[in-house]
Amino acid sequence: WSSDVCSSDLAFVVTSDYLGPDRRAKNRPSAIRGINVLNTMLEKASGRDVDVANIRDAVDGSMTEVLQARLDSHGLRLRPHAKTHKVPQIAAMQLAAGAVGLTVATIGEAEVFVAAGADNIFIAYPLWLSAEGARRLAVLSEQAKITMGIDSVAGAANAAAQLGDAAARIEAWVEMDCGHRRSGVRPGTKEESDLVASSVLTITGLFTFPGHSYGPGQGPAAAHNEGETLHEAAARFRSAGHDIQHLKIGRAHV
Repeated sequence: WSSDVCSSDLAFVVTSDYLGPDRRAKNRPSAIRGINVLNTMLEKASGRDVDVANIRDAVDGSMTEVLQARLDSHGLRLRPHAKTHKVPQIAAMQLAAGAVGLTVATIGEAEVFVAAGADNIFIAYPLWLSAEGARRLAVLSEQAKITMGIDSVAGAANAAAQLGDAAARIEAWVEMDCGHRRSGVRPGTKEESDLVASSVLTITGLFTFPGHSYGPGQGPAAAHNEGETLHEAAARFRSAGHDIQHLKIGRAHV
């Protein structure tokens, strides 16, 4: 009896406006994927031991699946920042759940995750490449798709010079300042105009860091700043001939 009751748990479903148990009629045709989560009551009722470590792994895996499904429902792609865990095994779970790639802060982090099997890496912190840094980046670009962040014409020109022929294998995304005033190019400035006119690197995307969202009650306004800043900047870069394919906000990009 207890096993029958426990086994009636419903799979989770995620849509653009709902996250929770699948309460639709059984056998109803649907393209929405059900996410099965660990049923500890069923495990206990069935007489099976449930190890705490296994529960933790199952919860982590289900949360990753739910986040990915939520982004999918809004037409967004997930590129999580590996600084939140710095663990190749967790990165593998995120990629297996549907993340398009990873975000990292340094060339060293990129090397670790590429060695672990990641094949699409964005180095977000704008790099000022040394000869040694360029050599390591060039090696990485032969093993995986590498994208680097830039926030100045000087940084872009230096990267192109240091990378030489390898620059053709590496895309660049421009960091825009959407209001945090920590880093990035401020919209409407000469720095932005110079980058729009630049052709030393292949610029295919824009990204931003909404750090001002951390203030109490600042989340909605910061989110608006993100979208407005990137979409308006994308129009300026596209009008100059740049093939802007990626707009990265927070952990996702569109």
